Amino acid sequence: MSKKQIFVTGATSGIGKETALQLADKGHDISIIARNEFKCKAVVDELQSRNRDGNFNYYIADFTDLASVQKTAKQIASNTEHIDVLINNAGAVYDKRILSADGYEMTLVSNHLAPFVLTHHLMPTILKSNWGKVITVASDSHFKGTMDFNDLHFEKNYFIMKAYERSKLANVLFTIELAKIYADRNFSSYAVQPGHVKSDIGAKTSSGLVHFAWNTYNSIFGIPTAEGAWTSVYLADDNGVNNLSGKYWDLKQPKPVSKIAQDEQLAKDFWNLSTEMTKQYLD
Repeated sequence: MSKKQIFVTGATSGIGKETALQLADKGHDISIIARNEFKCKAVVDELQSRNRDGNFNYYIADFTDLASVQKTAKQIASNTEHIDVLINNAGAVYDKRILSADGYEMTLVSNHLAPFVLTHHLMPTILKSNWGKVITVASDSHFKGTMDFNDLHFEKNYFIMKAYERSKLANVLFTIELAKIYADRNFSSYAVQPGHVKSDIGAKTSSGLVHFAWNTYNSIFGIPTAEGAWTSVYLADDNGVNNLSGKYWDLKQPKPVSKIAQDEQLAKDFWNLSTEMTKQYLD
């Protein structure tokens, strides 16, 4: 096995942390990106305790703030010779409609626009790898996702799951278009369905009935975070999947995406819209 330089966002808890731990156990060097420095330090210490020969680091970024993501992405690009794998794992969901500083719906910002900006800045460094990879944690929720450019930020009829489903559809469209853009390079782009994992992604940004419902559903149907990390770890570690770019993965196997996500023109148009929305953060 060749040691890889892997970056994982949102790796201080849940699937992200478990992904980082499992990849460290396989001997890879890991850098994590999250917003809480105390938690970042604790995870780095745990990674080091499991792999004494590994090189582990952290960077601070707030995925609700595109300026913060831009700043950190530039810092990483200037400090890093190459990146073999970027795992866009960080995500959130909100029970109430919240707008970012740019006036964008916050679920879309955290789950799509922030990783869009991060990936943009890190692609030159990823392409310096012998074979670079971007893995984006999506969800089967994308099968219910819709894309309405005229009401992208749910000014009408906001609902927590509708916003989440749209953001996960965005992840899949992003993955497909990224694969096409770099199809002639030694590069792969994947989207991953982790399953419904026992995490606090819904509980930590909700209250009342939504908070209760999320925790109850988790306790009954949730799978362990270790299982939720399996497919991301597999794709990051295994070179046998290099030529399967642009696929959507579940349980270490590719599977078809939703009918909407198969629309190649939609993927291109949404990429262009995302570029327009984040243009001030792409320089």
